[in-house]
Amino acid sequence: LMQKYSPEDVQQAFVHWQRMATTAIEDFGGQVDKIVAGSVVAFWKGDDEKKLAQKAAHAALQIREVTEDFSEHGEWKHHQEAHWECTLVLSSGFGLTGSVGGEGGQGSFTILGDPVTTAFQLEKLVSKLGEQLIVAGPTAQLLKDSFVITKVIKVKLKNAPDGMDTYTIAS
Repeated sequence: LMQKYSPEDVQQAFVHWQRMATTAIEDFGGQVDKIVAGSVVAFWKGDDEKKLAQKAAHAALQIREVTEDFSEHGEWKHHQEAHWECTLVLSSGFGLTGSVGGEGGQGSFTILGDPVTTAFQLEKLVSKLGEQLIVAGPTAQLLKDSFVITKVIKVKLKNAPDGMDTYTIAS
């Protein structure tokens, strides 16, 4: 978008969209970790992995909905020429949180672990798979009783060399 539209227009739209995405995440008990190259990285903490996955899925569906509204109803001022889109990835499991870099805990707060690695690898594939929302196999297993889950494809990942099934969630 930055190549076709003014940086100011894109930045203004992204900041507005980011606020909407953050609100959706927080509405379902999540926390935003960081924003990397247009990606919002969020996490949910707790002991009930199934319940946490459900909250994350609800947030993802809400983000998908507000993004459609944002694009379709003119909040993105170039909506007639270019649809504002986002891709969403859900990956769950145990990770670490804490400060990285800097001395004495003065670094940046972040999350680390297999679920994060999986999410970043899947994020690179979402558009190629023709989907807007991809759910990692282990997360889909946590969601299958609460959502309509459809298998997309099995993909090889660095941390899943034998492959991992991917799914999407129906609206």
